[in-house]
Amino acid sequence: MLKLFDLLNLLLLPLLLLNLTFSKLNHNVSAESFYNSKDDENDYKAIRIYEGAAPGTKATLNEAFDKVLRQTKNCFAQLETTDPNLDWLEFDSALLMFMTTSEVPFSSNEPHQAILHLMCASNKMRSIHFSIQITKRNRHPPKFLSDTYHFYAPASLKLNTEVGRVHVVDHDPIIYNSRIHITVVKAPPVGPASALRGGLSSRGGQSSDEIDAHWNVFNNGSIMVAQMMTDLQLYRPYTLKLLAVDFGSPQLFSTVNVTIVPVSVSQPHNLRVNVANLEYQIFEWDSPTFGIPEKYRLSISKASKVLYTQDVDAGENIVMSKMHFPAGPEYSATITAVDVEGEAPSEPHVFMLINTETCATEKAIESYGGVAWPMTPVNQSSTILCPYNSNGEVIRRKCVWDERLDVARWEMCPTMIHLGVLANFAQRNEQTVSVSRQFNAFWTLCFSFPPSTPTSPLPILIPR
Repeated sequence: MLKLFDLLNLLLLPLLLLNLTFSKLNHNVSAESFYNSKDDENDYKAIRIYEGAAPGTKATLNEAFDKVLRQTKNCFAQLETTDPNLDWLEFDSALLMFMTTSEVPFSSNEPHQAILHLMCASNKMRSIHFSIQITKRNRHPPKFLSDTYHFYAPASLKLNTEVGRVHVVDHDPIIYNSRIHITVVKAPPVGPASALRGGLSSRGGQSSDEIDAHWNVFNNGSIMVAQMMTDLQLYRPYTLKLLAVDFGSPQLFSTVNVTIVPVSVSQPHNLRVNVANLEYQIFEWDSPTFGIPEKYRLSISKASKVLYTQDVDAGENIVMSKMHFPAGPEYSATITAVDVEGEAPSEPHVFMLINTETCATEKAIESYGGVAWPMTPVNQSSTILCPYNSNGEVIRRKCVWDERLDVARWEMCPTMIHLGVLANFAQRNEQTVSVSRQFNAFWTLCFSFPPSTPTSPLPILIPR
């Protein structure tokens, strides 16, 4: 009997070894199918926890590790480490989170190493090697540069075309604390008594998820067309809630609402103010890049109150308003492309109304004549009749801005000086005719010269 038993063992041993080999091969194939790609396997995986963290604190996964765990379903996990100083860390299989069981010690120079064994359904197994980094506390959340974002997108935009871009920054000096992931926050299920969520709740037979599927959001803030928007209602706002989260410990985040409006005519852009004073204002803009509006509408507002509107022909790109507003800052102008389906306003352009600087009235009167220059705005000229000529000749003088003195002043011309000289010289009757001729020669010479400057020599009249 003993020999027969030994013989059976000898016969069954190769079969057992073959079965074990096949089982190991099958296990390797299943485990390999658990990987998404070879790059995933080679990515550096780590968790971060800030020093002094209290028991029950969640550790932060880096991007590669987070991606792997999001793909695991119905897995049992076992944490393996040979470092006795890691007794403060455990892994919760139900929550797929690393949690602290006691206060985290202060940082050491080298990161700790550990292995997470995942045993999942369908005979899938995986062992993930990762580092444990004890870091300084993360104190700076990501911050969107605007409280809200509003984009008007042509409904016929092609796939992978950018609708708009949000801007978010994180001023944390530690690089991984300032790395940002942006995603769309899913709306909760809508029940009979639930409030609608902006444009993402069930409307027109489309669920929130179906509407969200029209756009992809990337970590650089770009919002791209993922699905044609032709099935969306024109000029109806659809609101996305975006979440920006960093990878520090603890993880900090911020949210922002983004409204996307499908349109048939895009926004006018590059609105600018050419002139804005108390008498009139001139606005100019560039036409929409998509579609042709029926008309434009200019709106001027202050403190969220519309003060003035004016319709403009669709063929025009410039308009002047002659409204008399008080001088001051914080006026806002908007140009809207009006279509039969709806309206697409430009980005508001903030400007200020200035009180036009002027040169004061200036007079000089002598025995033999005088001049009176009226109040004149800067960069404009004033024309008056020549006081010593009956032929209708005129003289002109310009009001300029003195940047050195920061005041408006009359262009430097020795009018007053020469009038005084001529008056004194003309007191002798026998020289009256000579003075008159000399004065006419002076005016012709003075006002035929280019505008003089404070430093340029001026023509001086020397009576004979």
